[in-house]
Amino acid sequence: KAVVSTQSTGIALPGRIPITVKGELPPIRFKVEKRTGNKNVTLISNFSIFGIEAKELAQKLQLLQSSSATVVAGVKGEEVLVQGDARKHATKLLLQEYKIPKTFVSSS
Repeated sequence: KAVVSTQSTGIALPGRIPITVKGELPPIRFKVEKRTGNKNVTLISNFSIFGIEAKELAQKLQLLQSSSATVVAGVKGEEVLVQGDARKHATKLLLQEYKIPKTFVSSS
């Protein structure tokens, strides 16, 4: 359940400590990029604000996607890099296992 005000945003997820941030709560973003040749990778960012550990998310996506996943340093914190287009699996994982509201999961 998300609570939005002009100054801060708070969210309480099942089994996790409630989170309050200044301003708008940024959505978890997926970005599919082309790498060498025809290879695609999915870059996932903004998940740490929801209390999700990068290493844990990478390991779960590795098993779910059956491909390589690693933690990389991003501009605004850690990001998870997954081989292939992992948007479908990552969205399902975030919505069902982590109970992130759909409004905070955004793919581009």
